[in-house]
Order: sequence, then structure tokens, then C-alpha cells
Amino acid sequence: MKISKRSEAPRKATLIWSRGPCGPFQAPTRSKIGTFKAYIERQAAANRDFCEKLLRAKDFQDAFRIQVEFFQSQLKAAAEEATQIGAKMAGSFKQTG
Repeated sequence: MKISKRSEAPRKATLIWSRGPCGPFQAPTRSKIGTFKAYIERQAAANRDFCEKLLRAKDFQDAFRIQVEFFQSQLKAAAEEATQIGAKMAGSFKQTG
């Protein structure tokens, strides 16, 4: 009898979690997977370009300049992505509200 109660606990916890304050759990859609894949590909390409430039640096100042440019580009990309995420969230609140 105790074994069956223990085996039900994970199922109940999953049901409670899936109906939590954020609504039912939704599996990622193809568009979300595609968006994530594109993001990873952009990051990999940016990292590869950064490494190639860094390997070709002539001196310490050149290497430091390359690092600063890469860091600035990463900050700019993060700010743009945060803006897009904020716009999507605002749009979803308008749809549900």
C-alpha cells in the first residue's frame, strides 16, 4: 500500500506544477526551437570570429581592442534580445488581458 502512494507522488507533483501560476506546461514549438537554434548559431559564429581575430592580434593593444569590440557587440546583442523579449511579453499580456 505504501509503495503505491509513493509512486503517485511524482505524478501528483507533476500535475500541480503543470497547473501552477504560469499555466500548463507547454512543450517547445518548432518556431521556438528554430529561434533557439539560430541564436546558438549566431553565438558560435561570433565566438569563432572573435577567436580568429584574437589569434591574429599583432600586440597587446590590438588584442585588448579586439576584446573590447567583442564585449561591446555582445552587450549590444543582449540589449536587442532583451527588447525583443520585452515586446513579446507585453504582447502576450495584451492578448490575455
